[in-house]
Amino acid sequence: MKKLTCVILALFMLLSMASCAAEPKTGASVSVGAPQTGSVPAATLPSVEDYLLWSSFDGAADRTQPASSPLMLDYGLTAYGNTVYSGVKVALMEIDAAKGGQLTVSAVPTDGSPAAEGLKKSFELSEGKNLIDVSLDVPYGSTLVLGEAGDGAELRIAGDGGFCSAALGDERVSPAVKIYSSGMTEKVLAGANAAETLDPGEMSMQYFYAENGPFVLADDCFSGTVVTGIEVMAAYADVNVGISVKLASLELCGGQTASFGSEKITLYADHEVEDEWLSWKGELTVPEGSTLAFLDPQDEGMLSYKEGELGRSPHDRELGFFAVQSATNGNYLKCFLPVRVTGVPQCRSAAELSDTLKRREPPAPLTAEETAELKGYLEGKSYSILGDSISTYENYSNNTNINSTIGDNRVYYSASSRLLLKNTWWKLLEADTAAELCVNNSWSGSLVSRGDGKTYVGRCVNLHRDTEAAISSGKKTEPDVIFVYMSTNDYNGNVPLGDPAAPIPEEGDPDLLPAFRVTLEKIRERYPDAYILVMTPFSIKGKNDPKAQRLAAMNTALKDLSESMGIDTLDLNLESGITYDSNCRFTHGDGLHPNEEGMRLIASAVERALLKHFRSAE
Repeated sequence: MKKLTCVILALFMLLSMASCAAEPKTGASVSVGAPQTGSVPAATLPSVEDYLLWSSFDGAADRTQPASSPLMLDYGLTAYGNTVYSGVKVALMEIDAAKGGQLTVSAVPTDGSPAAEGLKKSFELSEGKNLIDVSLDVPYGSTLVLGEAGDGAELRIAGDGGFCSAALGDERVSPAVKIYSSGMTEKVLAGANAAETLDPGEMSMQYFYAENGPFVLADDCFSGTVVTGIEVMAAYADVNVGISVKLASLELCGGQTASFGSEKITLYADHEVEDEWLSWKGELTVPEGSTLAFLDPQDEGMLSYKEGELGRSPHDRELGFFAVQSATNGNYLKCFLPVRVTGVPQCRSAAELSDTLKRREPPAPLTAEETAELKGYLEGKSYSILGDSISTYENYSNNTNINSTIGDNRVYYSASSRLLLKNTWWKLLEADTAAELCVNNSWSGSLVSRGDGKTYVGRCVNLHRDTEAAISSGKKTEPDVIFVYMSTNDYNGNVPLGDPAAPIPEEGDPDLLPAFRVTLEKIRERYPDAYILVMTPFSIKGKNDPKAQRLAAMNTALKDLSESMGIDTLDLNLESGITYDSNCRFTHGDGLHPNEEGMRLIASAVERALLKHFRSAE
């Protein structure tokens, strides 16, 4: 049996929110209820606690919105197209109409494709408040849309912005509508399309036992769900030889030690199988803060696996997801567990869930108009990066054809593993703004203050093109913008902050703040015309820093230092949307390196910071 190391795939779990249904329901069937029109009887209205989301009717009479233009209710819309209505069973809608007529309600995929058959309904509204029985399931990956061309109803506007926002020219407004939910639909929690994607023949001779304990799916995709189905690829199982699944409680993400419940379910075959799928159907409640663990050391059955690199591409997701073994050495296992799990997210009160949504939903990316404005500011400009592993990429951050000093830079991301180049935060910035990369001097594992790749000695003044080929290429050799995205490894290494005014010692390494000060001084001296933006780390899952309190203190100290020198800062812990609670959604299994969703959040935060700077500089 090979010695394998464990890795986690942090799946993107939608923050779709709803009020509780009495029983979890599965499927996506739609039953049409008879619409109710006219004045709304007060006795028939659900309580406020049953709202999914709502916009106020107060002050709604001063403007109207013709329903001939669809109203996208896209509060919480992110760069990935997931909304709070995805996976929600919409029961009732209370709509204030300025003019009666037909109104179409549909569940439309966020990729722009038409609504599926049965996911579009028309209702006849009367002037005033209407309570309609919608009974519409909004599938995951779709959002709720009011109105389509040809509708005669006109909706009142409740206010500017708000939960349920719609486009009214260049303005964001809230239609006067209240939405009531009756639960959430079944969804694939992890390992989407695994059964269809994986050929059992690919699994041959690839298997493992749980020698050091169960294999824990250390991700928050199961937390707070009712699991309704499990499929596993069994390397070996029989009538009395199965594969166990049990609950595990752990600090999700980062490979922490797990504790296990005594109850478990076991997947058996009705005949001896090798490299075949086993299925289970039922209801298994996974509490908040818990996840699933596969295999007991006592199990004689064996799980198949597919070898793979740490990654977050769409192809990786279809293969399944990574596991972290509950082993004493805490190593990662570089393989995919071919497992597919379906279930229904549990719900709490709508008021509590709406508050959670407001706190946890990542900031929205720039609008198309804002992106165009930023592109105008950055036209013809170049940028350089002084960074660590988060900003590395093979043949970019170690390319001596661009800068002769960066050949020894270690690299974390590459085309063969972990992330596609176009999904790095700095390539996303380039794609959005047409700004040109000058030099990426990033070194995996590097610190500001000490060790290999320390920045304050020399890397900080090697942010320009210095080779003959690079100089003669016709591209800009000096950066117009410099991003200093460091200190993550200083934080991980518990480097003391120190006194920012302290001199650099003649022997030994300085503390973080004096080393950071010297780094910025050298950058400003060597590149006096460049705009410098210091980026401080987002929350990292760490055993030695509960709720990232130490990280927040470090970021504050770095911000105070930078701003005392007249240099702007971007605190990714506060501005990116990658928080301590959401870390697993946006990073690889180590809780440190962003996946493509995390990279998009970083890119959006950088773009917002740049737009703010250039606007203020005018």
